[in-house]
Amino acid sequence: MHGRDAFPIPAGEIQEEIRAVIHSEAFTQSPRNAGLLEYLCNKVLLGRQDEIKESIIALEVFDRRSSFDDKKDAIVRVEAHRLRQRLARYYATQGSQDRVMIELTPGGYIPKFVVRGPKPVPVDVPVLAGTDAAPAADTVNQVRVNRFRLTPKSGMAVVAMSAILVGGPVLLARWNSASHKAAIRPVDPAPHALAAAPQSSIRILAGSRRPYIDRAGRPWRADEYFSGGTPQPGPSDFPGRPPDPSLYRSMRYGDFSYNIPAPPGVYELRLYFAEPTFRGGTDVGNEGGENQRHFTVTVNDMPLLHDFDVVTDSGRFPVDVRAFREITPAADGFIHLRFQAVVGPPFVNAIELVPGIAGHVLPIRIRAGDSSFTDHAGNIWSPDAYYIGGRLATHKGDVTGTPDPDLYAAERYGYFSYSIPVPPGRYAVALYFAETFWDPQADSDHKGGPGSRVFDVSCNGIALLKDFDMLAQAKPFRPIVRTFHNLQPDAQGKLLLTFSPVNNYASLKAIEVTEEPGH
Repeated sequence: MHGRDAFPIPAGEIQEEIRAVIHSEAFTQSPRNAGLLEYLCNKVLLGRQDEIKESIIALEVFDRRSSFDDKKDAIVRVEAHRLRQRLARYYATQGSQDRVMIELTPGGYIPKFVVRGPKPVPVDVPVLAGTDAAPAADTVNQVRVNRFRLTPKSGMAVVAMSAILVGGPVLLARWNSASHKAAIRPVDPAPHALAAAPQSSIRILAGSRRPYIDRAGRPWRADEYFSGGTPQPGPSDFPGRPPDPSLYRSMRYGDFSYNIPAPPGVYELRLYFAEPTFRGGTDVGNEGGENQRHFTVTVNDMPLLHDFDVVTDSGRFPVDVRAFREITPAADGFIHLRFQAVVGPPFVNAIELVPGIAGHVLPIRIRAGDSSFTDHAGNIWSPDAYYIGGRLATHKGDVTGTPDPDLYAAERYGYFSYSIPVPPGRYAVALYFAETFWDPQADSDHKGGPGSRVFDVSCNGIALLKDFDMLAQAKPFRPIVRTFHNLQPDAQGKLLLTFSPVNNYASLKAIEVTEEPGH
């Protein structure tokens, strides 16, 4: 068996290429070819290329019956031929500059990943099943987004639309400088003891027949370990689109339980929900999705969620994630999750169990970008997650004065929030900024000094930064880190960080959440 490091392409970079291809113009016109490509690539990334057979593809991708006869039904061969044609068209046009290429050899169904160059290097299995996270890609995906200066009218439009998206801006509470004093300093690495966490995680896509590799290169299993309920498709559309819709495309529905075998130890649990009957609008009887479904969730017969309403819990959105700490297997070596109806059938879209450390909550590190990143201390930063509103953009030029310039290579900007699920406790939140658009020495399109970008930041209604002006704090392309202590999640288990424009767009490079010592 080969370790992940034996291959020249990180799984995260391969996943970026897969997403780029299936979201290209050539493939959005053919969902069937996009689905086939994603299925084949994920089988290879999971180390299960031996399952790539015509009969299995027919059953799992094209919903043929077990009586499928490839001599009478050429669906797989026909669609594979069309897939090769679309790949050739993509790499001759929109993907002509992509560093990584996906190849599907005529007569076969196992994709290969090659690095463009004088001597392309074929890669059959770049990551094995069971690996937990991929190394960062060498470069940030260079998707350029034009950013425009806010005029009074456009600014009001952005604010109004963002207010609709997030259910109304959070009112800023009185600034308490004694309890929320900002400090411009790097965040200290997590205590060394946290690095001792076991490496095996359990991730399950409820109701799904297919495994999946997520945006960070982490493998998710097809549905297993369940008892009762039925598999159902997830919602077809997502108001406030989540970062990784594939985690919500299926669900287990009805009264059901999961009995998950787990090695002894302490785990952090995350449950993923996307309400399938969410209703928008303002007409009487169609005001939203609240009070349509309530259910209870227990772990090892102990309550986790009581009378749980996904839409209310998420803040009037259909998508919700809840996090729990120090989950341990029962005496029989299983973690028993039970979902019971109160009003309407319960459901769950995905289950994630990550090995943790007793007495600690693992740090959450998020960078505003489409790929994961490993910093100089070995900490892994996940791709952008838990956001509501705003847009992603990359920039030219490196941020200096930091050992990790790639951490600042992209940003989320606009009027946006991050709703980060955490267990009860007190947390330090570090916000990473750098002004990479406005510059007093730049040309006319980007020329601007202090006052060019001003915004507010709050957490669950508590003001963290008021009239924050990056160019008044540091020169362009220089890092600014502001850390805030003793922040607590709301009743729904969220740290809701809201970035509100005052003049031009708010901007953020990365977020780090660490549990305060003693909690």
